[in-house]
Amino acid sequence: MRIQSAELPLFFSPLGELELINALQLRLFRKEMLSVQVRRAQAAFRADVANGVLAIIPLPEDILRAVGTFGVSVDREVRYPLA
Repeated sequence: MRIQSAELPLFFSPLGELELINALQLRLFRKEMLSVQVRRAQAAFRADVANGVLAIIPLPEDILRAVGTFGVSVDREVRYPLA
């Protein structure tokens, strides 16, 4: 199913970006995609971010605080591989 129309930009959280990276790497591992296809998909994602089609928005502070209650350290300045 393809999106026929949507208001731009589409918003992605850093977690959504990480999920995309994981999904592409899983398909590569399962030999469902070639490495060149994964690189092209990553490049297309980066281009969509650069062109304003997608916007990476930070996670809200309350979510980051909730994660911290589990003893997990959260770096708010993390640069993800596709960013």
